[in-house]
Amino acid sequence: MKHLNNLNFIETLARGTRHYDQEIIKQSLLETLKDFSFNVDCELYRLYNTSSETTLSLLAVNKNNKIETFKNGKACNAFPGDLFSSINKAVETQSIVSLKTEENNGGTYYIYPASDNNHDIYTLLIQTTPYEIDEDEQYFVYGLLKLYSNYLHLIEVLKRDKLTNLLNRETLDTEITYILEKTSQKQFVFSKNKNSFTEQREIFEEHNYWLGVLDIDYFKNINDTYGHLYGDDVLIMVARLIEKSVRHCDLVFRYGGEEFVIIINSHNIDSATIAFERIRKQIQAHVFGQINELTVSIGINQIIQQSGTADIIGCADKALYFAKKNGRNQIQFYECLFDDTQENSENDSNVEFL
Repeated sequence: MKHLNNLNFIETLARGTRHYDQEIIKQSLLETLKDFSFNVDCELYRLYNTSSETTLSLLAVNKNNKIETFKNGKACNAFPGDLFSSINKAVETQSIVSLKTEENNGGTYYIYPASDNNHDIYTLLIQTTPYEIDEDEQYFVYGLLKLYSNYLHLIEVLKRDKLTNLLNRETLDTEITYILEKTSQKQFVFSKNKNSFTEQREIFEEHNYWLGVLDIDYFKNINDTYGHLYGDDVLIMVARLIEKSVRHCDLVFRYGGEEFVIIINSHNIDSATIAFERIRKQIQAHVFGQINELTVSIGINQIIQQSGTADIIGCADKALYFAKKNGRNQIQFYECLFDDTQENSENDSNVEFL
């Protein structure tokens, strides 16, 4: 490890924690580790715990001094058996675990788990080095990971709705803006024939996003009959069922009242249909105590190159209105509402559904 200059290190921490953008925070963590370590590759993971499984999602990587971050996480490849066992040991003991390997010219893996306020593992850092790291450097890295993880967790808390713990409405616009930018990125391609660069839209076949506005059917009747506290319990349970029905790369928001917004990454409209139907059926099949059956309606719109959040939500709302008007307990795609007579005015789409 490089000799630490206290003032430089404090300045590095100050730069890294003055932002509220989690991508910049992740980038800063790996940049800091790179500045104070020689020839060390790093992988930063987010760990998700459910009642049935534990999942790792890759957040950022420093490979050969090149750093890359992944906004909503990236599915990670299978780990070798010994490394997988060492990761489990680090998670279970909440301590640093090292593993020598024949790979990487006989290098060593160092695994650092960092927990949140509930003592659940929140992030996991894996260093790969061609040499052994002394104990002081290990604890330096561990302390730095904990500091940044606490900050990431704090930002995550601020993005959450207090009742349901889903992403809040304020975060929705940021995420949609990011997706719109991603789907309209351009690249410059050099043409040998024309001996010049030409602008060409980059194709993102793997990034087709669909936004659904989900509304609980007859929710006002639930509040009027059983009270608002029971209604809050229903909202919390619906939130958990939605989370259970989607992947970690998908996004779920509390939009307001009994409305939720779900953004799903699906290859085409058929796979999007399957995903949203899975959510609808999961909620319908759940037993909500005193309520015989709870259903939801979902209006869906593809995020392509609209002008912004209001445009996307507005079209999804029209599809939701059509679903409500035609029997509830169903999903409808805005793209499929070809008959103008089926669409309603913007005033109609803001009707409160009882």
